[in-house]
Amino acid sequence: DGIIHWGSVYDDVPVRISEDGKSLWPRNANGVYRGLTTVSYAVAHSTNTVAVRVLEELGLERSFSTVREKFHLPLIADSRGNDCDYAALALGQLNLGVTLRDMTAAYTPFADGGLYHTWRSYFRVLDAEGNLLLSKPDRTERVLSPGNAAIMTKLLEGCVKEGTASSITLRGLVECAGKTGTTANEGDRWFIGYTPELLCGVWCGYEYPEPIKGRTLCTGIWNDVMTLLTQKRGGKEQFSIPDDVIRRSFCQDSGERMSNACLLDPRGSREAVGWFLRSNLPLSSCHRHVLCPYDGQNGGVAHEGTPEENGITNYSTFSGTTMDTNKIWE
Repeated sequence: DGIIHWGSVYDDVPVRISEDGKSLWPRNANGVYRGLTTVSYAVAHSTNTVAVRVLEELGLERSFSTVREKFHLPLIADSRGNDCDYAALALGQLNLGVTLRDMTAAYTPFADGGLYHTWRSYFRVLDAEGNLLLSKPDRTERVLSPGNAAIMTKLLEGCVKEGTASSITLRGLVECAGKTGTTANEGDRWFIGYTPELLCGVWCGYEYPEPIKGRTLCTGIWNDVMTLLTQKRGGKEQFSIPDDVIRRSFCQDSGERMSNACLLDPRGSREAVGWFLRSNLPLSSCHRHVLCPYDGQNGGVAHEGTPEENGITNYSTFSGTTMDTNKIWE
């Protein structure tokens, strides 16, 4: 519906803070909160706070029904538990969990232009003479537009290029996209990833959960298997981009079109480039950066009493947080 795009910006700060300020939720894996953050960065680096804030904007009920009915993950809302919850939907803390087979199938719309493929354990079975004994045809269902699937793939490429799955070396041969996952106690590790030709999911864990050593365990297995398959099969090396998906620059602090003030940020230009639907391009100019005079000798914003010989230069001021400080735990 155009609610969120590549450059959408959310505050990477705790969504809830206890009254004494000691308990923060959710926590990011690296223990760092970085303030205003784009969706593209958050996906690549598994930023939990942004996942929760996106879910807040989309709505619990809507997200729950989409995941269960379109992506066919076995979420529950009955006497066994309720997955229509922020921890479950944003952070993956499901009551009964999910199988690797179901999770891998849920990624097929991203890998195949928006088409969900029902999982199957076999394609066909032949006898020794080549006669067909069993067959199970592919069943598909459109759940995303090709444009949205392509943008999601580009977002997931960020995980492999610069994010939590950057240890994957197959990206040097073909384009790769995917997402890592880890439970809070590190008892489960995941990686679901794909190339333009193949999709593969890897889960590592014990029957009786205990912490798993090795942060690159799943990505390493995935990389080894997919490298062998890719070298054997060949095929496409790049993901397809539909005509209604284009690259555009934007301000990474607002998600809006760049203005002159964005270029004069004291940190340097805040320009970023991302992928957008033609129908959902950033149109308004950045509202976070505003030009102001800067005292070149003493620092800070210049005022009417600042001597001209101090070297007054135009820089931009910056409106930072969108944090709702009313969200305090009782």
